[in-house]
Order: sequence, then C-alpha cells, then structure tokens
Amino acid sequence: MRTSIRRSLPVFILLGLLVAIFVPGHPLLAASRPAHLTPARTTAHPSTSMTTIPVGKLPLGVAVNPSIHRAYVANSSDNTVSVINTTTNSVVATVAVGNGPNDVAVNLNTNFAYVTNQNGNSVSVINTTTNTVVATIQVGQQPDGIAVNSGFNRAYTANSLVNTVSVIDTTTNRVVATISVGNGPTDVAVDPAANKAYVTNIFANTVSVINTTTNMVTAIIPVGSYPSTAAVFSQIHRAYVTNRNDSTVAVINTTTNTVVATIPVGSGPAGATVNVNNDHLYVANQFDNSVSVINTTTNTVVATIPVGSSPRDVAVKPAAPDEVYVTNFGDNTVSVITGQ
Repeated sequence: MRTSIRRSLPVFILLGLLVAIFVPGHPLLAASRPAHLTPARTTAHPSTSMTTIPVGKLPLGVAVNPSIHRAYVANSSDNTVSVINTTTNSVVATVAVGNGPNDVAVNLNTNFAYVTNQNGNSVSVINTTTNTVVATIQVGQQPDGIAVNSGFNRAYTANSLVNTVSVIDTTTNRVVATISVGNGPTDVAVDPAANKAYVTNIFANTVSVINTTTNMVTAIIPVGSYPSTAAVFSQIHRAYVTNRNDSTVAVINTTTNTVVATIPVGSGPAGATVNVNNDHLYVANQFDNSVSVINTTTNTVVATIPVGSSPRDVAVKPAAPDEVYVTNFGDNTVSVITGQ
C-alpha cells in the first residue's frame, strides 16, 4: 500500500510534500541519513527487464490476483481502477469507482477487489469477473490502506482522519467492527496464520497490532519516523514497515512484537510487498524513483532498480518469471519488473 494521508500539516511540511511529488529526488527533500545508515550501492541483476504500462491519472495502490492473471491499479485523480492483464501487461478494462481511490486489495477466494475511496469515505467492491462495482460500503473518514484476510472473509481499512480501522465482513459487505488505533493510520497488513493485523500510525511513529479474532489492539510497537506502509511475511514471522522520513524499513518479529532490525533503503520509502517464492521484499522509494530489493534472510538490500516518476506502491505476481508491479504517481504509469 502507498500512503496518501490528507491532514492539516505545518506549512513547511506541506510544501515539502508538494515539491516531492512534482520534483522527485529534489535535494531539499531527500531524507537525511547518518552515514552508517546509507545503503550500499547495488544494481539490478543483468537479466532484469522492464515494461511500462500507461494507466489512469495519479495512480496509487496496486494489487495482483495471480490466479486470474490480473492486476488492479487505483487511479486517485480520475476515480477509476485500471485492470491489467498480467499475461500481456496491457490494460483490458477501466472500472469507475468512488471519489479519490487510494488503495486496492483482493479476496483471493472470491476474486472480488476492494478499493478505498479516500474522498468518499467508502469502499467500492468490484466483481472481477464482470469488472463492475457491486457494492459501496461506508467506512470511517479518509480511508487509506486496505487489506483482506481471504480465509477469514474480512477486510480492514485504515481511516486516517479518525484514527480507526473499519472491519468489513466480505460475505455481507457490511462493517462489523470499528477499532481505535494510533494517530494517523495509513496502512494495514494482515497475518492470516496468526490472526493479526498491523496498522501503521504515521503521526505516532508506531504500529498497532490487532487481534483479528477479538478486534482488540494487543500491542503498540515504536518504529521509525513517519511509518507509512506495512507488509507481512507470515512464514518467517516478520512484518516490515517503511519509515518515510528515515528512509528505512523496520523489521518486526511478529512473535515478540519487537523491532529486530532496521534496513536503510532509498529516499522516501512508500509501498512494500513480499514475494514468498524468493524471500524478497520490494520497497518503492518515492523520492529517488527506484525500488529496493531486500533479501529477507539477511535483511540487506541486494538490488536497486530504477522505475518511473514518484513510485508509490508495489505488488508482486509470485509465479515464474516473478513480476513486480510498481505504480508511478508522477507519470501515470505502472513499471513491471521481471526477473528480480
């Protein structure tokens, strides 16, 4: 998930964010880093290839459904979702959704997609067989990130303006619980094996851990500055949180709920996702137009791949050859990385 929180900020921060969006990599906005946190220079593997797909205006969130060979991109400025055929890497449909679509998640059991509409305080439910919206669910104010627990038939939205998470029953498309979390929740990642959800609180510099059986917050984990996105690797009991102001990724042991490592990445890390096939974590670095590839066994960056302008979110198709889909907010495209 990518972060697009809209809240009153001090003028200097607001100006900084605006310049960062339209002038990616501007030296005045590059996150400062101590020398010991500067990542080693790495490059993409020689066999890596890149495809660029034009999508809608100002794309943010992206999700992949590998079983039906589709990717879904939330275009925040034109209120649509682009549907990409991941076999041909071409847009095959455009679905009208609510106001200000921000993030998208897929229920792999039902093949339905769920899109947060930040300006509409709602979630659009897309039947991906027909590419039509079949329901609109009202949630909290300014929903940002969304995650789905397919086995449990639940979706979770981070409502950034009211510091809550809405729990949606995906069988009835109704909100069945509202959970209070930290200040400025922006993203949710689910660990279905452990029945937990991890919520990044961007203004509190924390992660709230939710027991998804009881819908209660069971732990609060301090992380880095401006945590924006979370990703979970259930098999190795780890969660990963991108800290935008620190240009780092915090590695959380999900058994002990403690940060066990901090990995320096590119400038302004936004979206992140895990590929369980190759144990890699992919991080979209918004301010230097790149993706950091992390080996989750060693917690080191093994490649840095240039992509489009202002990358915001990343999703993976975990099937040989593995493909990584990156939304480029600054040039209305999706970069597809193959072979990394």
